[in-house]
Amino acid sequence: WNEQLVPYVFLVPVTDPTVVVSWTSQFNANEDNEAWSITAFSISPDSCFSCPTNSGTDGATGSTACVADKGYTGADGSTPTACLADTFKDTTGNAACFKCPAHTTSQCGSNSSEACLCDEGFSGPNGGPCLSCNKTQYKDEKGSALCETCPADKGSDSAGMISLDSCVCLPGFQKKKGGTTDCE
Repeated sequence: WNEQLVPYVFLVPVTDPTVVVSWTSQFNANEDNEAWSITAFSISPDSCFSCPTNSGTDGATGSTACVADKGYTGADGSTPTACLADTFKDTTGNAACFKCPAHTTSQCGSNSSEACLCDEGFSGPNGGPCLSCNKTQYKDEKGSALCETCPADKGSDSAGMISLDSCVCLPGFQKKKGGTTDCE
């Protein structure tokens, strides 16, 4: 080989973060050929390495030091998956995701019980408990908003109404004549 050698170094990912495999290529421009060298070596478990997305080390080291972030679950050292909708996980590590309380909904990857929002027709604090709007109330959005009161003399046969349109004339009342929606 002479001065016209051009070295290339490539790193190859492996599943054990304490092992690195590399190969080096040198091209000899005068002879129009290439020589390869392959090397595998171990690195100290204390050396820096990147954890999969949505995981971290919390200061620990080693091949299984990567643990799932809040809102994600999976075995230590693996790529975690997001908690499903209507569940949450407020700790790191391989713990399971928890189901949101009754009458609440959360998005995928939720990382606290407060991400569980009261459903339409129910009211309460984020994270629950959520209580049904009574028969003369409705709520048309998710979250901790209060139930709205139906117009006078209106309500429903059942609790938990989700829209103003659900408010109808109560027993003993009827719609006023002339196309109005008021009850008399």
